[in-house]
Amino acid sequence: MKKYETKLELDPSLLEAHSSSAEHEEAAVLDGPGVEQFVACDTASAAALAFWEEVAADLDQIRPRLRRAFELDSDLSIRNLRLLKPKLVVRHMRMRNTEVIHQLVISAELRAEQHVNITRPARTAERLRRRLLDASISFREEVYRGKNPADDIRFGFEFDSVIPCGIRLSFDYLAAEVDYRIQNIEAPGLRAGTWPADFVNERLMEELARWMLDQPHGLDVSKLGGPDEDSTELDPSGVKATRKFGH
Repeated sequence: MKKYETKLELDPSLLEAHSSSAEHEEAAVLDGPGVEQFVACDTASAAALAFWEEVAADLDQIRPRLRRAFELDSDLSIRNLRLLKPKLVVRHMRMRNTEVIHQLVISAELRAEQHVNITRPARTAERLRRRLLDASISFREEVYRGKNPADDIRFGFEFDSVIPCGIRLSFDYLAAEVDYRIQNIEAPGLRAGTWPADFVNERLMEELARWMLDQPHGLDVSKLGGPDEDSTELDPSGVKATRKFGH
């Protein structure tokens, strides 16, 4: 089993006094208010961790190529992207006298052998600049001015095709919810929001992995989002889980 980076992260607002009695500590985990919420979130975090531990190692070997292009503007797309450098970071905290997973971060980079050096007029440069910043793509920018005052100003952008991507899951054991933030993965409507903890299972992780690899098979996971949406009608357990990630 591949060894992953871990970081202990303590949230003082969630800490409880640690008992020196081992018997009391064991009882406290499954006793008192909020047990249902705690167990639901603990189950969700364990399922997510087990899934991504296995998949991160697989992705490191497969180096899958994505079918989709990464659109920057109407005239510029990055193609032939591969998913590289997958990394799993697990952050813990202590709650109910036991150590629990506070956050899972699954990160990688999308990379293509494509160095981009383009110019844009002022009217479209701002859109491209904002898109590059939103995607966390490092770039160098220059301003080109004509010899005459009437000449249009143009903006030059130069960058390598390296696009960070990933999923961050933060577990709220008091509310039995999982906050998610998804970066540069083309799943419809998904960027950030909240899922009920009991929706976060291995099959939902399977679907997120397929979106990450540009191999979705039909479930619109955005319908599982936010507490204000009617998300209980769609059960991700109905998704067939087959771990076959192509190149």
